[in-house]
Amino acid sequence: MRSKKQHGKCCSGLGASVVGLLAGIPLILAAPAGAKAQTAGAGAGPADGVPLRFAQNNPAGGALAAQPEAVAAPPNGTFDRFDPLRIKGLTVNLAAPADTIDQGAFGLRSTLADSGIGYLVYGNSYFQDNLLRHEHPLHNSRANQVYAGQLPTYVASAFPFVTFDVSRFGLSDGQVAIGGAFVNTNWAPLGPNQTSLGTASCYQTFFHRKLELKIGYIANNLEFLGTYVGGSLASGVFGPNASIPVEQGESTLAFVRPGINLKANLPGNFYDKLGVQRAISPDGNVVEKRQNPTAANYQVSNSGAFVINEVGYRVPATPGSPQAWVRAAASYTSSNYVNYDRPGQRADHNYGLYLLADRQLLQTAPATGAAAQGLYAGFSAMYAPPALNRFSQYYEGRLYGLGLIPGRPLDLLSFVVTSNVFSSNLVAQTRRAGGRAHTNSEAYSASYSAHVYNGINLNLGVSYIDHPTPVAYTGSTGNGLNLYLGAVTFF
Repeated sequence: MRSKKQHGKCCSGLGASVVGLLAGIPLILAAPAGAKAQTAGAGAGPADGVPLRFAQNNPAGGALAAQPEAVAAPPNGTFDRFDPLRIKGLTVNLAAPADTIDQGAFGLRSTLADSGIGYLVYGNSYFQDNLLRHEHPLHNSRANQVYAGQLPTYVASAFPFVTFDVSRFGLSDGQVAIGGAFVNTNWAPLGPNQTSLGTASCYQTFFHRKLELKIGYIANNLEFLGTYVGGSLASGVFGPNASIPVEQGESTLAFVRPGINLKANLPGNFYDKLGVQRAISPDGNVVEKRQNPTAANYQVSNSGAFVINEVGYRVPATPGSPQAWVRAAASYTSSNYVNYDRPGQRADHNYGLYLLADRQLLQTAPATGAAAQGLYAGFSAMYAPPALNRFSQYYEGRLYGLGLIPGRPLDLLSFVVTSNVFSSNLVAQTRRAGGRAHTNSEAYSASYSAHVYNGINLNLGVSYIDHPTPVAYTGSTGNGLNLYLGAVTFF
């Protein structure tokens, strides 16, 4: 048994760490790195569980899709002891140990768990190609590619995580998580290629889990929004920066930034979650990775603070009670953005808004452990001011089902319609310069994700995209018919 002295030492150590990180808030909120540039640069309760199994797009932060809560039942609860070692505080849960390729092979997972250590490796690889071959850029030049699939495009990525259970030191629910990010792609806007930090965070609950705190280097695309239900195949053709929260500076698995998240679990299934982080570069992921290749650098040109507050209502699926989730948020960033209203200048004080809702319409297996199976519908609406954001509005309608095919309880089928509305200021600017410009891009997608083995999910999708280029286009630009092939794995 630990002595009171040891317990106090552990608590004081964690307290010192928290105080030290809290002291860094002024740095997170500090003005963008360097003097304000006047000329534009060249660069353009713990989660109820939505296992991220069916990633359909960019792992660095574009839209992905995941099924609602449902896992293969482990034999006799063999894997229950590993649950406290899963990453905590996420909007979605990564796959449970029971649904990994290795499961408990060679006793490694059990041996590490005895010491309070857990691990998971999330792999996401996919390929996209436009089946309308005549729409490929002149001479098949990669330099002319402006959307994923315009030329054959692939991404291969892996995100390993190690967790440490610190509740054994008297800190109930406490956890430390460390992870990496490895991405390889043949089109830089979906990456770029990198080996970097994936997460380094501390998590703790207070007041009987009514309050959750996470602090450190965090991937906030897994902490807010929840686009992982249903998801969209097409909205990722422009890369992660087409996601309005990421465009605003929200961190992702491949672009973690230091920050603090605080979530209040309120009565009646309501919650309020606040996040404060250093923003990723307003000039996009390529510039971010060039200036911050390992994700450990604090200063990035023109980057300021990113603040987001999400409120929501969330009810998990139980027998006879369908799943429901509504969430809305406002975000603010002090980063310096290219000003499309005043060419050649930059401006700060950017903001964003979003509203999303998902509802289970039909339970096909209203039994314990299978209540999430059924038919779902959802929508998304997002906005950011057109003067500072290339992607100004986003709308999505989705219909998806889990376990609709008999004998395939973990397969996901989805139909998604999306509309990206481009900056009216940038469209007008392009046209004044004599160029051609689209005002929006619409896509119609169908996809199927098959759970073929523990920890292995194969994805097939097709998407018709009207106006697949972001804003500018030429006389030879047509529409896209993208084929998507992907695999998501967990070890």
